[in-house]
Amino acid sequence: MQAEAPDAAHDDLTAGEDGSVDGVSAKFCVDRKNEPETLTEARREKVLEETELIRIKIAKERGELISVEESDERDLRTGAIIKAMFMRASSDLTPMVVGLPADEVEEVIQQWAYERLEEVATEDPQKFRDGID
Repeated sequence: MQAEAPDAAHDDLTAGEDGSVDGVSAKFCVDRKNEPETLTEARREKVLEETELIRIKIAKERGELISVEESDERDLRTGAIIKAMFMRASSDLTPMVVGLPADEVEEVIQQWAYERLEEVATEDPQKFRDGID
């Protein structure tokens, strides 16, 4: 069996002016310029990555970090709480504004909205994890 010349296996490939090879974009090519050059450097990078993972784990155990999924769930619950507050607006505000002149109605509504948002901003985070009472 005869060995091929080093470039013979790739003689049929064509390079495009845009950096593509046979129509495949260069962005899919492996970037090797950031790879470690020595085994010692590779080991050092591995230790740094392991150290970072340990730091992340410790921060998570301390409650300093949460997962994206947990954050998304909390955001959805908080949004639902805010929506519920504002859906009650008409029943909360109607008795407060009956008979008031228009300029006072606006002031009452703004004050009510500010108070509701302040409740959300200063509320115990546990309430948002458990839901509103």
